[in-house]
Amino acid sequence: MKRKAFLIGSPMIEGTSSYLSGVTPDIINMKKHLKSNAGGAWEDGEIEIFKNPTREDLYNMMIHESYDFVIIQYSGHGFVYKTNGGTILNINSKEIISLIEIHNWINCPKRYYFIDCCRGIAEDSEFLTRSFSASESYRTYADRIVCRDKYNKIVEKCENGTSIIYSCGLNESADEDGLGGIFSLSYFRSVEDTRKVPPNEYYSIKAVFNMAVARMKNDYPMADQNPVMKPERRIKHFPFKV
Repeated sequence: MKRKAFLIGSPMIEGTSSYLSGVTPDIINMKKHLKSNAGGAWEDGEIEIFKNPTREDLYNMMIHESYDFVIIQYSGHGFVYKTNGGTILNINSKEIISLIEIHNWINCPKRYYFIDCCRGIAEDSEFLTRSFSASESYRTYADRIVCRDKYNKIVEKCENGTSIIYSCGLNESADEDGLGGIFSLSYFRSVEDTRKVPPNEYYSIKAVFNMAVARMKNDYPMADQNPVMKPERRIKHFPFKV
């Protein structure tokens, strides 16, 4: 199976008021999770990392290949245009891009997106810092091969389509608690809390999403954000932890 992860971090310019110091840790932690056995034992060559990319950077990397399975992570500033409701990503200090544009550039039947940004209906979304840490453990090379094979087989059995996770609802801000974005933090903490996955089972992105929402509501009862997972009619959801 040909898989690819595009991890996009847009912290903006260091030293300015809009700089997000937690964006880089967000990207690093997702890469660590993917490379871990539990995350599917992805290889370095299967993961592309972008920092404050240009539209041309993204286009040139995404347009030329076809894949069987793609993950897109975005961490940075964002908002939603009132005119069409599409999520807009501030990929650098001068350029923006819509999630729909990125979606259309990629030739892939199966994919999911993890979008951690504000979604205020405005052109001046509230800028908040997010950061979190996640643990990672490596086992033997043989174990990695087993995990890669298990991950691939699960993805192959999933129906075609696109799953999208947003850290907040429409016209909401993505909050933080000093350690990181409260939903991203809850998502990875939920994964860390799970015990060893039985051989024939796995934790899907939806299962972890549900655990993360419940944990966020419990740990941050004053939080005024409601994470959203795009509703899909599917039998199997993509794996997050194997």
